[in-house]
Amino acid sequence: MKLSGFWLAALVLAGAVGLSFGIHAPLLGFYHDDWAFLELGLRAGGFWPAVREFASAGYLSRPVEIIQFPLFIRLGGLDASAYHGILLTLHYLSAALFFVLLRDLLGSARLALLAAALASIHPSSSIMRIWFASSPQTLAIALVLASLVVFQRSLDSRHKPSLFFSQALYLAGTLCYESPAFLPLLLAGGLAGKSWAQGHRLKDALLRSTLSLWPYGLSLALALVYQRFAGAALGQANPKTLGFSFSHAIKVFGAGLECLTNRAMHLCWKSVPGFWADSSMAAIGLWLAVAVIGALVLACKEDLRGIPVRSALGAAVFGFIGAYLPYALSATYMPQVFGFMSRTNGVGALAGGLILALLASLLSKQPRIQRAFLGLVVLAFTLANWQINREYAKLWQDQQQLLSSVSRMSEVLPKGATILLDQSPRQGPALFAGHYDFSASLRLKTKRPDLSGDLLGAPSAPQGPGVFVFSEKDSIIKPLQMYTR
Repeated sequence: MKLSGFWLAALVLAGAVGLSFGIHAPLLGFYHDDWAFLELGLRAGGFWPAVREFASAGYLSRPVEIIQFPLFIRLGGLDASAYHGILLTLHYLSAALFFVLLRDLLGSARLALLAAALASIHPSSSIMRIWFASSPQTLAIALVLASLVVFQRSLDSRHKPSLFFSQALYLAGTLCYESPAFLPLLLAGGLAGKSWAQGHRLKDALLRSTLSLWPYGLSLALALVYQRFAGAALGQANPKTLGFSFSHAIKVFGAGLECLTNRAMHLCWKSVPGFWADSSMAAIGLWLAVAVIGALVLACKEDLRGIPVRSALGAAVFGFIGAYLPYALSATYMPQVFGFMSRTNGVGALAGGLILALLASLLSKQPRIQRAFLGLVVLAFTLANWQINREYAKLWQDQQQLLSSVSRMSEVLPKGATILLDQSPRQGPALFAGHYDFSASLRLKTKRPDLSGDLLGAPSAPQGPGVFVFSEKDSIIKPLQMYTR
């Protein structure tokens, strides 16, 4: 394939995102935290009242969320397909911006497209294309990538308004979600690799490229000061704490590397039985066609040794460090590839795409082997993404059936009743995680703000009169004191 500019690359990325995630988007719904956010925004009755609701609910440490969630809820209401359209749009925007950043940085549109396409379909962060509650991170990544594109161009033009605009974008992204806060390290690594390839000493190249990012250091300091003091001044404590433990950092970076490599492949392997059992011959044919087309379109026929590869190597190494540094500085989460915690690889998937693109570039003189490698990668990633999407589509279908049954039976329940859900055992994520999502979904579905819900057996589950149990298995509601499994 001969590249003819941005629009052809944009079409390739649209195909990658659409074929990996878009075909299942109409079947997906709301999950866990989504319900709590939806209730918070919808009960306010308008955009600005919703902004006030989110502000008073403890989200001042991420002030962009106070605008973003009400805006998306205003656009989508209770239409799940609208939110998944928004998620896909944000994901595609991130992929396109990553391509532009790498094209400018590496000087190779083909290598940039290869890395951006593989990053966009990397299954290590699959939940971010499914879960509306993860949209702040997707938006934050897009904002920071846009910042890096503008900043990199301002380095050459020395255009001060562009410099200030880049930092405004970065602050907006960082104050939306913290995970891409150290993503500028990817740019530093890429610039250092380019300088090294041009004959400069590696040590000098690293120092010069890192120092060139001083505006990001100032902006990050401003964001940290805001999160540390502004919330407290307004009566809200910042729930995020920073600290450093060398042993914890080693574990985080080790887990992150595994998430982008062997754990991602393990995820693909675990998806095979379900995919094979659930797929029609037409679906399997489409899956194979996607892999063949991907291998042909993404193959790098020209020699990519030299500046592009060294720059990509620096971007991959420093981008990986920047992706997982927020988790290394916090004991809150450890990177994982399964379930809702796969959001911890949202930024890491960018480095994952670069790593795979570098591996493919090493095979540029052996085109058949390279095409086979790319075909297998696209084959495995598409399989995992489709199967994960199918599992969440089934989860949404089961949720809808359960909520419809509960809604019909709740009409006779007294005011202020509590419904405890007795869930059936299932593989993968549960229908509901606890009080916060089941209660919100109940109230939204039944339009009864007096109802509350919880899980049977949960420590927070109430006892006594006015408490009822809904059995998912038998589709019945009984008073708690009369219910037996």
